[in-house]
Order: sequence, then C-alpha cells, then structure tokens
Amino acid sequence: FEKHSRYGRGVMVMKQGSCISLGLVGSRIIREARCLKTYSIDNPIAVNDTLVEDSFLAGNEPLYRFMSYSLVIFIPQSAIFEVLKDKKMAWKNCARWRYLRTCLIKWSRDRNDDVHMETCSGREA
Repeated sequence: FEKHSRYGRGVMVMKQGSCISLGLVGSRIIREARCLKTYSIDNPIAVNDTLVEDSFLAGNEPLYRFMSYSLVIFIPQSAIFEVLKDKKMAWKNCARWRYLRTCLIKWSRDRNDDVHMETCSGREA
C-alpha cells in the first residue's frame, strides 16, 4: 500500500491486524528500509508524511504491507487539511512541528544518500 487510489495519501490507524513498512518507493524502484518498522493496533501510520506536499515525497513514498487481515481507518489528507484550516491552534501547536520534523528527516536522508554516492564513486577511482 502506497496511497489510496481515490483519496491519495493520508493517515491510517490500525484497529485490527498489523502492518510493516518495507521501504520507500521511488521512480519504478523500491529502496529497502534500513530498519523495518511495525505498526499494531491504535498506532497511527504516516502522520508526518501526510502534512507535506506530494512533490516533497516524490521518490520517497513509504511502502506498507499488511501481514494478515487488517482493519484500518483511513483519514484522507484533504480531511486533515480542512481541520487544520479551521483550527489554527492545531497547526501552531502540533502540525507545523511534525511538518518540520518530516522535512528534516528527508533532508538528512537525502544528505546521507549524497554522501553514500560520493563514497561509492570514490572507491571506484
């Protein structure tokens, strides 16, 4: 599961079953995660990723797999943005910090990838 076919990205909350994050989906490739993340009952999934723009995650969209029958509540990104638009304090007190955290994680991941590429190309010389 990458995103809902009709509603796009959003937050998922497990009500029954379990889920595992396998890695990131890029342009036609799947990059394996450095560590596997598991999600169980009442664990929200993709809370931070939902707040950033689609273009921001391009090439780094998480890939989730459900290990068995699972009951999941899906909250579309559009519904979350509607609430944040009406509840300014929710953005100020919480959402903006989650947005920043997601941006910093992506920046760090991109930087690590750049360093890894430099290291690999340096070894070949």
